Amino acid sequence: MTFSLAILNILDTMPRPVPAGVVAARLPEFYSRPMKLTDIEAELELLTASGEILAQPRRHVGMLYSITPLGKAAIA
Repeated sequence: MTFSLAILNILDTMPRPVPAGVVAARLPEFYSRPMKLTDIEAELELLTASGEILAQPRRHVGMLYSITPLGKAAIA
């Protein structure tokens, strides 16, 4: 599984938008190589730019991420 597909699978299991830290905590379940939070945030930005995930700024928590229908199609 690629790094981006691992992130999409994580977000697909989340019932609501989550911060990058939650994605980082769940990553070992889907991806065997350890990744730094900065690498995860960079990949989240790329997935946002491609329209596969949605990034929502929140005042007290920072960015929250959720999967879009395009992202669900990518993992189907």
